[in-house]
Amino acid sequence: MEGAQSSPSRREASLAAPRASTASRAPAGRAELLSQVLAFFPAGLSRDAGAAAADAEALLRRYEGLEEELLSALREKYGQPPHESIERARELLHTSPTIAAQEPTAPPAESLRADVDAPAEARSPPILARMRREREAEDATWRRVHAAAKELLVSLEEAQRRVAEQEVELARLTAEHSRRLREGAAEEREQEALRSTMAAAATRLQLTLLRLRGAVEADVDGAAALGDVEYKRHMLSAQRREEEDLIEVYRRVLRQHVRSYPLSPLCEEIGRVDAQLRQLLPESPV
Repeated sequence: MEGAQSSPSRREASLAAPRASTASRAPAGRAELLSQVLAFFPAGLSRDAGAAAADAEALLRRYEGLEEELLSALREKYGQPPHESIERARELLHTSPTIAAQEPTAPPAESLRADVDAPAEARSPPILARMRREREAEDATWRRVHAAAKELLVSLEEAQRRVAEQEVELARLTAEHSRRLREGAAEEREQEALRSTMAAAATRLQLTLLRLRGAVEADVDGAAALGDVEYKRHMLSAQRREEEDLIEVYRRVLRQHVRSYPLSPLCEEIGRVDAQLRQLLPESPV
């Protein structure tokens, strides 16, 4: 069918050329053409051989001079008939001499001139025109299907791109949510540990306070004795400070005497007394 559509100039040239009547063909050649056309009617052969042969003969008469184009169009449309169908058609023609002996009537000259002078499109065989229209319709249908499939493919690619973007965003949100959950769990653990530590410290302080309160309430006399001891310690500390001050005064007086009278016989005694006084002090003066 593509060959019939791809070479219109050759077909138009053959259609425009003067037609050679099948009446001028040899009987054997015409019978072979008739058998080849008749092979495309397998149903007719099994049902009514005479009607099938008549249909084949009418088809040859209709496309007189275009037998090769007719056979090519039939093969493109219906495929090559099996060899068995061609043999059965030949046997039918041999067993029916009345069918094989039929000679077509030559068309009048006016009809031939009108056919030659007609436009090439009008002279085109109807089967080829129908096949061309069907092919054009199929091409248009396939173009629409191809355009729809292309649009669907573009939509699918866009949907896949959006799905990929959503998957990336979902993964990011999932990771962010997991991170926040981990941070929240860690913070909650820290707060729980802090609360536990504070509760333990508060419990220890309460126990210590209770123990101290119990000791104070149970030992009032001991507290009074402790106060007396503290008072005595304070008094002794004050007395010691006074004695240390007096010792310092004595030592300054002795040192002043030694500086004033370095040749005095008391210098040696003053040194010995100063050493004893220095031992009584917590820290020796410079």
